[in-house]
Amino acid sequence: MAARKAPAKLDPELVRQINSAAADTKTVEAVFRLRQDPTEIAANAERAEAQVKEVLQRVKEKAGTAAKQVNVFKNLGMFVVEAQPSFLRELVAQPEIMSALANQQPGEATTPPPVTTKKSPVRKKAGSPKGIGRRAKPRVAKDRKH
Repeated sequence: MAARKAPAKLDPELVRQINSAAADTKTVEAVFRLRQDPTEIAANAERAEAQVKEVLQRVKEKAGTAAKQVNVFKNLGMFVVEAQPSFLRELVAQPEIMSALANQQPGEATTPPPVTTKKSPVRKKAGSPKGIGRRAKPRVAKDRKH
């Protein structure tokens, strides 16, 4: 286990969602960023994946519950978890976690906007314009008798 240098940075919206869901026994989705070795430019994909598995197993044992869903972005050193509030509180406290934020932020559309169909403009039928391809006769103005 790595020694923690500073507490994980928490999104206030995530804290609000965890507290709100605890009363209703709902799950919450959160995005976590792993602490990275300062000497590395990018996250080590294999190490990140192994680290996430290790942390989630440790939290499962301590919290007594498992995550409902997990998605690891190994090349970014990040992962998304959907779990009970007690699981997320324990996960945030782990030394490997650098930051956590709510996966769903206020003001985001939760359902896609309705599809509106615009009437497309009427198109002329395909074909050649008048007079092309055949011998065109010149138009002569006719005298009109009034």
